[in-house]
Amino acid sequence: MRLAWVCRYDTDSQIAMAPELPVCWSKLADQGHSVHMFGGFVSRQNPLLGTLLFYATLPWTAFKMRTWGAEAVFFAEALPLVALFFKLVLSVPAGKAYGDRFGLPPWLSLSLDRIELPHMSALLCRGETVASDALSRGAQASRVAIIRDCAEKVSLSSSEAKRKLEIPEEYMVFLYAGRLAHERKLDMLLQSWTYLVRAKKMHPLAHLYIVGVGPAEPELRKLVVDSDRVVFRGWVPEVLPYHAAADVVVAMRAPDLDGNGVMPGSLLRGMACGSIVIAADCSGSRELVIHGVNGFLFSSSITSISNCLLHAATAPDLKLTMGSAAACRVSKLTPKQLGYDYANLVAQMANL
Repeated sequence: MRLAWVCRYDTDSQIAMAPELPVCWSKLADQGHSVHMFGGFVSRQNPLLGTLLFYATLPWTAFKMRTWGAEAVFFAEALPLVALFFKLVLSVPAGKAYGDRFGLPPWLSLSLDRIELPHMSALLCRGETVASDALSRGAQASRVAIIRDCAEKVSLSSSEAKRKLEIPEEYMVFLYAGRLAHERKLDMLLQSWTYLVRAKKMHPLAHLYIVGVGPAEPELRKLVVDSDRVVFRGWVPEVLPYHAAADVVVAMRAPDLDGNGVMPGSLLRGMACGSIVIAADCSGSRELVIHGVNGFLFSSSITSISNCLLHAATAPDLKLTMGSAAACRVSKLTPKQLGYDYANLVAQMANL
């Protein structure tokens, strides 16, 4: 099978976020399949403009695929209608990853899914809730596989990571790493943080590091303009050292948001690194996090988030016990295992 692999981002960026991909590609090659990359020009620093350009160039990408002789297409992301476009234009089996709604209104994401999912020859779902959603929207059960994101950790101690990132070693590091989008409800996190700091309830050495860029950044900066306990680091090429440095990782996603079955990658990386994790009490997070055992779950209120932050900051031995339980929970989500599962799902298109 000549497989066209499509992604918005360049190969190095893909691998940095999904280390199981080289294993998948190698396994496909061992099975006699030929894989060729298409796309790969969108910058993670300005994804919105790049994504619009990506959609605009789909006809040209399809032409290149036809010239190469693609016999199947796999789109390694959840953007709507891309995989369906290639299937219709090239008349070949097509598959995609599925889960993130990208902030689309629920009625729109439902409509787009019902158009696209019944026609997918392979559907990679990052969790049980996501797979259930896909089936309810027309996906064929025999072509759906639940393959979680990789829980990768970096081979740096907390002290080494802090030195690398120029973070004072005595700091208690709280981390949010991800897109600064309005639907992530980061304003709730910053309001909770500001309240705890001003009320002198937060640990005196606790600092919140925010890693990422997005449209909500100007508004978020205004919320903490007079605080020296919140540090914006912007876009960084390597996010894993921040997870190694973090004592607490906060994975923000509104509990009542459509698509809340998606499991944030930052949550998995935080668990793998043995950090205390705080996540929204939604179906995706509950698949891995047990409140009070290997992490904390918050509801959609500032009080709930504040309580989780406070618990994480005021129990000195919590990282050792809770962090160890979190790391154990995701220990099997390795690049090798997930890469093999990924390859098996994609290879099934060769039989269609």
